[in-house]
Amino acid sequence: MNQRQATILNLEYSTGPTRDRIMSTLVSNYLRFQGVQVDEAPIWKGFKLLAATSPTILLQASSIGDRLNHEVMQFAVQNGTVGVTLTSEGNCRDDLDPRQFFWGWNHEQILLERLRCLWSERSRKLSLSAHPETRPNLAVTGAVGFDMYQIRPNTADKSLLAKYGKEAFQKVVGVACWNFGSFYPQDHLFSYVESVHSPEVCERFRQDGKDFGRILCELIDKNPDILFLIKEHPTRQQGDLSSGIEGVRERTNVLVLHLEEGILDCIDASDVWISYESTTDMEAWLRDTQTLLLNPSGREFDRGKVHLGSPCFTDSSSLHDAIQHYYTHGDVASFNEREAERKKIIEDAIQWDDGLNHVRAGNAILDLLDELKKENAPEPTFPVWPSYYRFREFVAWHLSRLFPFPKKLERYKRHSSQFKEDEIASYSAAQMELQTAFYQKNGLGKEALRDIRGL
Repeated sequence: MNQRQATILNLEYSTGPTRDRIMSTLVSNYLRFQGVQVDEAPIWKGFKLLAATSPTILLQASSIGDRLNHEVMQFAVQNGTVGVTLTSEGNCRDDLDPRQFFWGWNHEQILLERLRCLWSERSRKLSLSAHPETRPNLAVTGAVGFDMYQIRPNTADKSLLAKYGKEAFQKVVGVACWNFGSFYPQDHLFSYVESVHSPEVCERFRQDGKDFGRILCELIDKNPDILFLIKEHPTRQQGDLSSGIEGVRERTNVLVLHLEEGILDCIDASDVWISYESTTDMEAWLRDTQTLLLNPSGREFDRGKVHLGSPCFTDSSSLHDAIQHYYTHGDVASFNEREAERKKIIEDAIQWDDGLNHVRAGNAILDLLDELKKENAPEPTFPVWPSYYRFREFVAWHLSRLFPFPKKLERYKRHSSQFKEDEIASYSAAQMELQTAFYQKNGLGKEALRDIRGL
């Protein structure tokens, strides 16, 4: 039997402040705060690490968002490790088949996790409407990633601009990019997108992506004294085409960021926030940042409810006027009119905005550990000989570093640069300082924190 090195093994793709990293580290740190040993490691070494450490629990931000996530969770559970997942994207749509967001890459539609933490009671009701048998495995713990907007002080710090030589700008407009790339045949998601959208809808989004970039260029040229901070979607595959920013980055009053900086830093550096369609709008509201939509063909398309909290603009002229009004009067009138909508959206989507959702998720995991002790559950036992997945992982991991081809290995090479072993400890330590300061500020010791529960 392998010697256990960690009670909980967390496997993710990156060490930078990406969506999944933020939520997983928040929960991992809280578990450490309560005395549990947690290791944070790269998911593309998952098969090897699971076999080497035989953890009691495998923790992931999601087990369904990518094929590798699903395969690693399946491998873990089949060999005795208990699976737990948070939820990466949990703002579920009432008008869509809940099976779409519940299963993802889990084509067998067999729930592998012993515990899945959901964003809201609304999302649990939607899940149970399709799969009532999963009730014992579902817990409402709130949207963990949004906790950072309460935990980290808002200092309106513009130091990010100096980092990129843009400190001369006093005005900053943030732009959250959508992923238009999935509507192009060369994208790996196109086959799925094509199966759920008509050719006419696909063409509309492709055209919207082009118009989004064109309108941005016009807006940028009209406002040379404003820095436009462009934050690309983390999963985009086709560069500027995917982000809808072709021709944008050539302008001097533009800063384009992909994975280099976290979304919270980008929002804090911005005065107002523009998007096509993005849950980052909710994050901006939690930072008291006003949001505007740029939808070239209008807001009437298949989408969630987050857009209802922001005014919509379809051309550079009206958007320019709104921005100028903000810098002259300190607000956008049409944004203020939607305050009631925003409050309802936040409650329906993330359940709690008190910064303690990671504690609720962590307590659910601590309860599970207690249950496993009472059950006297056997320790995980992984095979001595490498499985197909472990062999594939070994080959892809090493060959992707040595050769620029074949194309199938590019994904491993790209991901390998996102997880830096020497960064994860420093990132977790920095987050732990913020978390412990937040607990102290709110008078919450270990026992008081254990009393905070979800649904």
